[in-house]
Amino acid sequence: MTLGLFVGSFLRFNWLEKLSYEQLMMMQFLCLILATLNCFYRGPLLIVLVIMLATTIISGYLSPKFTTDLVQKIGEEYLTRVESLLGFVLMLANTSGSLLATAMLQLFSLKNSWLLELGMMVSFMVVGEIMIYKNKH
Repeated sequence: MTLGLFVGSFLRFNWLEKLSYEQLMMMQFLCLILATLNCFYRGPLLIVLVIMLATTIISGYLSPKFTTDLVQKIGEEYLTRVESLLGFVLMLANTSGSLLATAMLQLFSLKNSWLLELGMMVSFMVVGEIMIYKNKH
């Protein structure tokens, strides 16, 4: 995942630059669904890793667009608070994600632990998209 974020942050692909924020989010969501289906149907784990690499490359493209939206929509007086809150949440997510991944690997096989983790990510994204849709309408 670190490799994918590194590649997505420094290498630029013209066709990804032309996509909107929503289209990039949808591509990332579809990649997660494909990886989950591959684990569910007991496909090769290498395919899951390649799909996750593509997902993190897309995430590298989303990061500057997210930061730009954040700066435009949040006032300067609240921007540092929001940035520190996001940093704190990401730090907690990284730590708890590592602990969860270790626990899953101890309890289940590698493919089952990937299936559970990818399934949780897809369900969180679905709930997040539903909440965003409800807030817009």
